[in-house]
Amino acid sequence: MTIVEETLEAWRDAERLLKRIPPVDPDHASVALAVRSLRETYQDLTAGPSDRTPAVLSQSRASIDRTRELLDRIHEKLDGTHIVPI
Repeated sequence: MTIVEETLEAWRDAERLLKRIPPVDPDHASVALAVRSLRETYQDLTAGPSDRTPAVLSQSRASIDRTRELLDRIHEKLDGTHIVPI
């Protein structure tokens, strides 16, 4: 899977997850920010081959990884598999 495909997949997952979270939930704002970030990452990556500098690719990879961690954590929480320590 290319980095563009990974970005698009994460972006779509974030948009679907955003619909599951009530607007008053603090995670809603985090996921909304991730959606915007992934949209910008996708635009950066698809602007043209000459714009895919090592710095852009590195920033894109970091953005995707951070977003995946966030989405995984929230998916676990929503699916009831997240255990909150007392």
